[in-house]
Amino acid sequence: MKLAIPTADPHFPDDPPTSDDGPDSETIGAVLLSGFLRWLRHFAIYMGAVLAACAIGFFFLWQIPIVHELPQLLNNGEGVSSLLAAATPSSRPPTRPRDTPSQPTAAPRRAHGFVARFRHESRRRPPTYPPTTPDPQPDAPDSPTASTDTPATPPVEEIAPPPTPQAEIEQLLAEAQQQMDSRRITAPASGNALNTYRHVLELQPENPVALAGIQRIAAYYQNAAEQSLRQGQPDESLAYLGRGLRAAPNDQALLNLRREAQLAKQREQEAQKEQALLEEARRQQQAEQQQREELQRREMETQQPWWQQPPNYQNSSGFNQR
Repeated sequence: MKLAIPTADPHFPDDPPTSDDGPDSETIGAVLLSGFLRWLRHFAIYMGAVLAACAIGFFFLWQIPIVHELPQLLNNGEGVSSLLAAATPSSRPPTRPRDTPSQPTAAPRRAHGFVARFRHESRRRPPTYPPTTPDPQPDAPDSPTASTDTPATPPVEEIAPPPTPQAEIEQLLAEAQQQMDSRRITAPASGNALNTYRHVLELQPENPVALAGIQRIAAYYQNAAEQSLRQGQPDESLAYLGRGLRAAPNDQALLNLRREAQLAKQREQEAQKEQALLEEARRQQQAEQQQREELQRREMETQQPWWQQPPNYQNSSGFNQR
């Protein structure tokens, strides 16, 4: 007899199947929380950008001068009128005082915004003026003869008149003489006698003292150049002549002396070259003489017998030869 063992029916399982189609509550909560946090972060960034833009706008608005003067303009009627005049178009005709009657004109166009409000307040409130203080009474004069009608005149400072050209010329001539005495003839460049005399000639071209001073400078350097040339120093003579020609560029005596100094310097250079050539030739002759003597000595040594020849220690081979 066989026993029938029941088998599991695939259509009727023992455990109910679990469904994975729908999300559970924890997943939904996490998604909502992450979305809320993302929205909150975006909202914070947006509010930060809005606050930064507002701060920048208020900063630039505070830089406008009218914002600082607005309380004073509101408390002063004249300030309000000036604000209205600045806000209205420039084509509007200027307002006239209240005391003088004005001609009938076309009705102005109605102001809008804060301009109308300012105009309305200026009409309601009369303009305020600063309080006036009474003038102090003048003190009574000490003596009955004193007069209060004539005000005291302040002392007038005497201004020295500008120096005349003649006085300036005399001062320059005295300064040039001092420079000549102190041997500041053509140097330094900041102050010397030659420049001072030339300044005098700019003020008075035919001044005899200045012309004589320049000629004296040229003569001084001419004498110094002649002495240097006689002493055989053409370079020093040319230096003196250059200074003299600065004072008198067209002086024929200085030009002739410069030509002589240049020739003397050229002759000196040629003499130095000849001396150098002679010295070189003498050295060559000495060298040739030494070579000839050396050759003669060697020939004499080769003609003598070996026992009469002097010993040659230079060609020794390093051992004792007997």
